[in-house]
Amino acid sequence: MLKNEVIETIMVKRRSFKMFDGRPLSDEIVVAILECGKYAPTGMNKQPWHFTVIRSPEAMEQFGKDLLETQAKRAAERQGASPAGAASPASPDAPQPTPAERTRNAPMMIIASGDANEPCAHIDTPLAMENMLLAAASLGVDSGWEFFVSREFFEGVDGAANKAKYQIPEGYRAYCACYFGYRDPNLPERDRGPRREGTVTIL
Repeated sequence: MLKNEVIETIMVKRRSFKMFDGRPLSDEIVVAILECGKYAPTGMNKQPWHFTVIRSPEAMEQFGKDLLETQAKRAAERQGASPAGAASPASPDAPQPTPAERTRNAPMMIIASGDANEPCAHIDTPLAMENMLLAAASLGVDSGWEFFVSREFFEGVDGAANKAKYQIPEGYRAYCACYFGYRDPNLPERDRGPRREGTVTIL
């Protein structure tokens, strides 16, 4: 197939990583990543997104603490709702991750939220995140998806309070969240493997 630098970034450079080495990103790189997010495809040019950047060490530390607290609440809720005989969540006496471990030792997270009143926000906002992921990869910056943030941290029982704390705009929904940084060099190289067959129909 045809290849160029953009295709190489999509197919070869971008991966999702579970742990980072903690090195901070330069202001120049962060600005470039965010600007690329703003140029994502958007229905009727509404640009219904908002990018919340958690970057300072203090903010990342607090974010890790808040994630751990929310996860503990969810585990307790599930345990209370479990039928007799169902598997219980991990013991509270089991070793718990530190806030830094919970945020994968990443120096930055970007939360992409969208105006829930805009009909294309649920499409445009993830497209903006994809732009940022590819921009990061092209600059030698690694990334990793974080599904708990968008699905439970900002949408669960404490979602409204968490949105207010992390300044998600009123009426916006957090559609996706990703960590950015440099991957832990101790991680093994990852082969994405072959792509699944049967996913294309050409008429």
